[in-house]
Amino acid sequence: MREKKHHFNKNLVNEVIGLALRNKDMMATMVDHVREELLPDDDYRFIFNALRKHWLTYGKSMSIGMLFQKFEDDDDIFDLLEKIRDTEVDNTPDELSDQLEEYIRKSMFVTGYEKIGVAYNKGEKGKKEALKILQTLCEDLNNLSLKGNTYDRVMGGFTNRSLQARANRVLEDDLPEQKAYFGIDFLDHLSGGLSKKKGNLVVVMGSSGGGKTKCLRHLGAHNAKLGLNVLHVQLEGTRDETLIGYDATITGVPMSTIESGLLDLDLLESYDFYINKKVKGEIFVKAYEKFGESASTADVRKMILDIEKTSDKKIDVLVLDYLELLDTADRRDWAPKDERHKRMKIANELMDISKELHCVVFAATQAGLVDPEKLNEPTFVLTRYNVSEAKGIIKPATWLITINRTREELEDEMARLFIDKSRYTKAGFSFDICTKYGHERFYDKKRTMMSMTA
Repeated sequence: MREKKHHFNKNLVNEVIGLALRNKDMMATMVDHVREELLPDDDYRFIFNALRKHWLTYGKSMSIGMLFQKFEDDDDIFDLLEKIRDTEVDNTPDELSDQLEEYIRKSMFVTGYEKIGVAYNKGEKGKKEALKILQTLCEDLNNLSLKGNTYDRVMGGFTNRSLQARANRVLEDDLPEQKAYFGIDFLDHLSGGLSKKKGNLVVVMGSSGGGKTKCLRHLGAHNAKLGLNVLHVQLEGTRDETLIGYDATITGVPMSTIESGLLDLDLLESYDFYINKKVKGEIFVKAYEKFGESASTADVRKMILDIEKTSDKKIDVLVLDYLELLDTADRRDWAPKDERHKRMKIANELMDISKELHCVVFAATQAGLVDPEKLNEPTFVLTRYNVSEAKGIIKPATWLITINRTREELEDEMARLFIDKSRYTKAGFSFDICTKYGHERFYDKKRTMMSMTA
């Protein structure tokens, strides 16, 4: 069978893998930019995935000896590994990166225009779809740089910029951006919604038991009701707890009622109708239940791409419960004294994901040790200044919002939200909301509105 024209050349792949086994920069380039569907055949894909998994897990290249041992029972892959081992690499890493980038651009262009042609032939609706594909293709081609070049080309980039401007103009007229929202009236009025295109990282900080998880489920559920697709990554807690928590948040039925199986059948039918007919978006959940199991920001990025590839749904909102339980993309083993710097790197990487994949990121972070009596003072609020870990997060974050409650406010089902940072609006003040935690509702709209007019 002839190889597709936009698949990689075998000789090039042999050189790239051969050099990647000896050069960590080439390994990082290969893992970040090569898509397995463009590799010549399944044997190359098996090798590539083994290298990629090892790199993302351990932050270093797999040795040729380890590869031979892993595939010792597969004669075809073993023979291919011998060819890769014996391949003479005459090119420098920069020269190979240039060749690899050329092949990736070519494949992106051919694949993109095949999709545009298919969409365009669908009629009037297909033309809009084709323009959207064209816009994405232009953005991807403009942003592609395997060597991290920070310089923009005036002459060479003219055509791409012109095509992108044309696509943007048509799309902005016909397909206005669907923004994400807080689902909290004051914040939505203040922000006007959260753009998926600009890059938005919203960090919610609270003390232990302060309501961070309920807040995140509220954000995920509210945006799903608006028709957006949500990926919720649960880094602490079980899968069932997360799923039932969302069931309770969406329906207002207490978790205990759902868990015990006591929900009335008639009510169950009406809620099922509501969820399936009225909630236009979808919520995808990935929970890490096992002790010692963890995810990196690179894993989260791959989750989004995998969902978009297999479900044909665009992920608009990413919810992370919670930020500091993530690993950085390089899976570095951070010392406790470096916690502030770890959180800053994670926050930066999450902002990169938001910008690259056009999704709004909501993440919770736990405040460190704060005097319980301080937390019980009605005028005290958590800020970047009294929580040392927050100082690392504040710079990349678009918003930093803290949840504050005294014991009395907890009994009265009230909370104070303090806006520590907002990149595009005023900040540095708090406001009251009513809650309904017994029904898994972080925000009680009706009571909040009534308390404002009282």
